[in-house]
Amino acid sequence: MDLSIIIPVFNVEEYLENCLNSIYSIEGINKEIIIVNDGSTDGSQKIIDTYKNRYPEETKVIIQQNKGLSGARNAGLDLAKGKYISFIDSDDYIDWKKYYELFENGKEEDLDIIFGELKYLGDDGAYITKDMERRRKKLSKLNICTGIDFWEKSFEKNNDSIRVEVVTNFYKREMLQNNKLFFKEGLLHEDTLFMFMTIFYAKKVKYFPIDFYFYRIREGSIMSALNYKNCIHKMYIAGQLQEFKEKNNINLYSWDSIIFALYFGAVRKYKVKNTELYDKIRLNNKLTNKCKIKKCIIKFLNFKLKNITIKI
Repeated sequence: MDLSIIIPVFNVEEYLENCLNSIYSIEGINKEIIIVNDGSTDGSQKIIDTYKNRYPEETKVIIQQNKGLSGARNAGLDLAKGKYISFIDSDDYIDWKKYYELFENGKEEDLDIIFGELKYLGDDGAYITKDMERRRKKLSKLNICTGIDFWEKSFEKNNDSIRVEVVTNFYKREMLQNNKLFFKEGLLHEDTLFMFMTIFYAKKVKYFPIDFYFYRIREGSIMSALNYKNCIHKMYIAGQLQEFKEKNNINLYSWDSIIFALYFGAVRKYKVKNTELYDKIRLNNKLTNKCKIKKCIIKFLNFKLKNITIKI
């Protein structure tokens, strides 16, 4: 089995058929499709049953009480048998020919993580941003390297935009299992934490500028809404990344920058402060030595984090 495709589903009957049609169109890959109904109360299960009956040999279905996106993905991971793992959100869809092209390129190189690309999908159709165009040009020049090297080389110190969506990538299942990598359940922005952990452990990664994934932008979604809980979870992730940094002696500008962006973004919006974490960041991080901390502390007084942008 080459590939396990994991699709969490929760109340998305409006988009689900479009998503599944694009996935079941895939040809040329020895795959299993794991659909996790995470407690849907709409007509999603009826749609799932249709595809299960139509494609019984390659379809596995999990029905569970609602555990959130992380819990659904973890359930799929527990069942997966493929050499590689792919996550696709059920309100999005893929271009299966580009998906196939990306997977075959990465599998041939025996990569731990195969990085691909997306297009945003809005009311007026699919589009990419200038940041994405610039990022593609930069990353396309990189050869196979470790995850840490890739992350550091892809980071620009001025006005950079780092994406952390897991849906554009393929992950070697053996790497995830050996390092006990999974999604933190109950956490918003779960992709951020998962991405950093996989980047750290990956020995061979490569980026391909193949935009196979159509990422739907929906107003009112959990990720687009900025609220108090959202900020608290960002601060929690900042704390987890800080602990992981100290435990593994990570000394990277890019790693520190994300911690800063997460922590001080929460401080800026809701004046939330974790004094213990703040002291660790202030004293230990590489940015402090470069005097970058001044840009963050200033908004305690009048702060704008201009040099670091993070999309979660």
